[in-house]
Amino acid sequence: MKDIFTGGTFIPSESDFASTIFPIILYNIVLASGFIIAANLFRVKWFPLGYFPVLFHWFLFGLFLGSNSFGVSKGEKLAPSLFHLFQSTGFMEITAYTLVATGSINVYM
Repeated sequence: MKDIFTGGTFIPSESDFASTIFPIILYNIVLASGFIIAANLFRVKWFPLGYFPVLFHWFLFGLFLGSNSFGVSKGEKLAPSLFHLFQSTGFMEITAYTLVATGSINVYM
């Protein structure tokens, strides 16, 4: 699943730390969190729509972790362990998205 999404072309590989970190922060704060907050403005009955992108992120993370389809994959299959779950940046990122969704749950039209 490496080449399906265009996120890998967002940052060139030959860039330094500062020119790499700012687009990542900009993407996470402005685009991803902004999309979640904007989706939380709407509800279907009692369910805020901001949870849909978060649940989709959790689904993709589980799919990538379970199929070893990251940008830099290991040569062998990953052994099931909680280490791979909690020590990856994806877990912290999606947890932050979940906190943004739950923190903005009372912002709705």
